[in-house]
Amino acid sequence: MAIYDRICRACGRDFQGGPRSWYCPNCRKERKKERDAKCRKEPQKRKLGSTDICKNCGEEYIVVSGLQMYCKECQPIMHAELDRRQSLAYYHTNKEESNPKRNAARRVPMRKCAVCGQLFEPSSQQKTCSVECRRIWFRDLNRTIYGKRHRWKIKRKKKDGED
Repeated sequence: MAIYDRICRACGRDFQGGPRSWYCPNCRKERKKERDAKCRKEPQKRKLGSTDICKNCGEEYIVVSGLQMYCKECQPIMHAELDRRQSLAYYHTNKEESNPKRNAARRVPMRKCAVCGQLFEPSSQQKTCSVECRRIWFRDLNRTIYGKRHRWKIKRKKKDGED
């Protein structure tokens, strides 16, 4: 979950919060106190342990919370969908701020060609600027790796031929 700078809807102060954070920690505590007091005064609309129908799949489930709307199988799916919708809404309202930062992080810096030294923009982990330089680079690489072995074989053939 991404943490962003948010503005409290009650007091207007800045705070750090996720995509569903609307209130700063102080206002959130006050709202919780008010909500708890209201819940203590009003009678329960649904009894805990009773059965209800899931709003997503239509299956019956046992009520374990006063705000429960979905069965156990649908609950994580529906919460993820709600989080996704709210995150997209936040992105669309703030994309002018977040896109330049994201694009700067995606940019790959210019790289120097291992053969000719020319600067180029790599498309992946490439070390050379062109196909010609790549051929030269592989040729030199193979000579450094296999050159000693090749020289050893030549010496061995000369010794075998002399004996």
